[in-house]
Amino acid sequence: MMLLYLLMVLSAFYSPSSCRVVHDFFGHGGCPKFFFSVGGPTILPYPRFVQICQDLNGIDRFATLYDTQNRIPVYSAYRFYPHASSPRSYSWRKEKDLHDDQQALNEDCLNTCYERGHLYSAYQNNNDEGVHATFTLTNAAPQSHYFNVQWFRFGEQPIDEAVQMACGKNPSFGAYIVTGVVPSNPPKYLTDLDSGTPRRGHSGVFVNVPHVFWNAFCCKDNNQIIKTGGFHVQSSPNGADHYIEVKHPNVAHLENALEHLYGIPGFKVFGGLCV
Repeated sequence: MMLLYLLMVLSAFYSPSSCRVVHDFFGHGGCPKFFFSVGGPTILPYPRFVQICQDLNGIDRFATLYDTQNRIPVYSAYRFYPHASSPRSYSWRKEKDLHDDQQALNEDCLNTCYERGHLYSAYQNNNDEGVHATFTLTNAAPQSHYFNVQWFRFGEQPIDEAVQMACGKNPSFGAYIVTGVVPSNPPKYLTDLDSGTPRRGHSGVFVNVPHVFWNAFCCKDNNQIIKTGGFHVQSSPNGADHYIEVKHPNVAHLENALEHLYGIPGFKVFGGLCV
């Protein structure tokens, strides 16, 4: 009876997610398998950017570089799995290794016109646990509903098709994807529907609404020839619900665009080895 009681107490505190902040994606306790090469995407060298290995039920699922100042991810990196079925929804969970004032919370989107937009998409999974793993708030950034629809049509769905066209449904040598956002600058924040003014979130901080979502893939076909490509969708200066959709023929083309969008010279998506 006592054992049963202890199990019940422990289960109340148990979480299937144990995402962890790490010192280095490629060091001890890291998650290097989600990157095409050592070095991976550019890691910005400031304390506000933290490296997170995202796991579920003790299995690493993907990796995220997170911006604790803007309270949005910089990018999430993961292995390609072909879309298999319509994903179900799960409750969003926060990162246990970050303080509440370092990350966006579920409450922050309340009474705004924004949704939580996945970086690593639930659509790009082929099993239920993989889908579940994507529902962490450090893998999401604010999107209007229409932006969310446009990103699915011109980013999430096309990259799934592009990888399969370039390297096959199950590439023999694997395929890698990185999905990221560019924070708005000048900054645009979550806005309260009642007052129409930028609102402080539940923890008293603002959450940036990015104006660009982007993704890129790198894979090898059956002849071990590297194939790359990518997409980005950005809000247009023409006003609400106007977007610019761009298909990039290769990663080098996307990197040129990201250098301009980020204002960071030399930004690399796959460590410069997959262009």
